[in-house]
Amino acid sequence: MARYSGPIVDSHHHLWRLTPGSHPWLGEGREEIVRDVLPPDYTATFSEFDIRATVLVEALAGYPLRELQEAETWRQSTGGRIATAVIAHAPLDSPRIGTVLDRYRDVSPAFRGIRDIISAGPRKPSFARSPDLLTRPAFRDGLAALAQRDLVFDLMLDPTQLEAAAALLLDIPELSVAIEHAGHPRDRTPDGRKQWRVGMARLADRPNTIVKVSALQVHDPNWTVESLSTVVCPLVDLFGVQRLCFGTDYPVHDLACPGPVAIDAMLDVTEDWAASDQSAFFHGTATSFYGLADHESKQTRLHP
Repeated sequence: MARYSGPIVDSHHHLWRLTPGSHPWLGEGREEIVRDVLPPDYTATFSEFDIRATVLVEALAGYPLRELQEAETWRQSTGGRIATAVIAHAPLDSPRIGTVLDRYRDVSPAFRGIRDIISAGPRKPSFARSPDLLTRPAFRDGLAALAQRDLVFDLMLDPTQLEAAAALLLDIPELSVAIEHAGHPRDRTPDGRKQWRVGMARLADRPNTIVKVSALQVHDPNWTVESLSTVVCPLVDLFGVQRLCFGTDYPVHDLACPGPVAIDAMLDVTEDWAASDQSAFFHGTATSFYGLADHESKQTRLHP
């Protein structure tokens, strides 16, 4: 087999323009990315790769509607090559969630779904609005509102929440779900790895569920191709390659590993895969899941 050299869809990255109060989480310990991160930065960073389309994911902005509006300007200014699809934020337990989703659709034809972070565990500070979102009936109603509109849910959670999330989501089988960052396999102890695998197996049982293989080096600072494979191989076993896709998590993941290095590492991990599996992982799965086929038929590479 050979390393993959075809087109790439980046299934997970962020951009932002900093203004007072726009991204309060950017602070101590993240000084390297406390700056504007805009489409020209993304293009320059990944100029050596044939990136055809990207999925822009909300970045905990203080003003989610404004964030989506700016994402639409970026999409238009890049001919749809960046922010080809957009995952915005809204509180899914809001009684107005249906109205908000419909408004978002009016703002951008690239709007594909919502990330409302539920990640809350014992080991790290949480980005979740509340640690109990999974148990709120209104949150389930919000997930159902997504499914009713054929929108997707980007799921960011802690490994300790995997089984609870599976129990909730199995009750809404028509909802399409993308598990972010490989389910955050942060606990490398035998018990931690077992908990992660059991929880991911539960989620693999539900239809319409894919996994974004992203941000792996965050939990593996001394990573090697072999250590990354110990995460990727179980995901292949559980979900199959056709339900996996690659994401850079740029620029947040650059705090752990530069984006181009992360892509090169994943090209090494997948070097022995069949060509069809490589194509699905780096391009096809995200294209299908996020509805990018129309854009793909019109575009060439991101960086000429």
